[in-house]
Amino acid sequence: MRGNVKTYFFTSYARVEERAWVRRFHNDLEREIRVRRGPFTEGCLAAPGGASVHAAATSPAMVALVSHAHLRDRRCGREWAIFAERLALHPQVRDLCLIPVQWKPLNPETRLPMIMHPLPAFWTSAGAGPYTASGLYGLMRARALDGPGGYYAVVRAVAALVFEAAQAGLGPLDEATAAATGPAFGVRDATEEPVPVPGPAEAGELPRTVAISYVGPDQPWAEYLGNLLRTNDYEVELVRWNAGRAERLRDSVARARDSGERVVAVLSQNSVAPHMEALVREDDLDWEQALGAPPGRSAPVIPVQVDSGPLPGGLSERAIPMHGLDESVIRTLLDALRRSA
Repeated sequence: MRGNVKTYFFTSYARVEERAWVRRFHNDLEREIRVRRGPFTEGCLAAPGGASVHAAATSPAMVALVSHAHLRDRRCGREWAIFAERLALHPQVRDLCLIPVQWKPLNPETRLPMIMHPLPAFWTSAGAGPYTASGLYGLMRARALDGPGGYYAVVRAVAALVFEAAQAGLGPLDEATAAATGPAFGVRDATEEPVPVPGPAEAGELPRTVAISYVGPDQPWAEYLGNLLRTNDYEVELVRWNAGRAERLRDSVARARDSGERVVAVLSQNSVAPHMEALVREDDLDWEQALGAPPGRSAPVIPVQVDSGPLPGGLSERAIPMHGLDESVIRTLLDALRRSA
């Protein structure tokens, strides 16, 4: 929810689909919601190159525009996987909150991914002949808008289920778990911009060991980042900053440098907590000394920030903002690790 605006659903669609038609359906569904629930309501539609991790992890309902392209799209596969993680804790609301819409007809022999089984009741109960034969996209192109099985009848049926989903009480998935969840289906192809993963041919030229420096309260983030990097073929060691024992940041980072070819420094408001004697102050140069590359050392430090509070010395502008996790942020982190300086 943004301010007083409540999000009721997000639309999952293959990025190769014609966005104008996807946008029209999304807007029509959003309009139907607003007619019944007022202007302070919305749905979420990710941009073609954008990520929808947050939407999949928090929206009450997922409206999936199913087609052959949808089954090949890894982003769609990831959205299903994240949403399925949430439904695993509330299986009784699956048929309310998971709304698969036939965007384009599937071939009868098409094998659906296991995560889609069993398909929610809406898949077979929505609409009549025209929708079943042509799919929602076909109805829009043919201007088959009215009557049973027409476009608007399907939009109203989806909206009715979205309203029920809003009352179902499906809980969110925490950001770290959602960001670490991979796609349940999909095919990597030339149109996709994958998260960079070092290939076997490059392995000898790239850093393979990473140390993660963190202060105690940020251990969950350090563990999440460690798991993320391990899935990308890095060896990881967590190095706790003993701030409560008056260890300086630069000393903690120096220990981390001894453990990895790269150091990821996890930073947050916990790093500047006033009650902790060793932590840096606004006027302290320890940040620059610790995070700079000392002469003769080959372990650069990549600062990442896991909350949105200000950090001393403008460091918030230098750090990678992990608190807004999406695929582009993860890609930025992995790119930083691969660079030699």
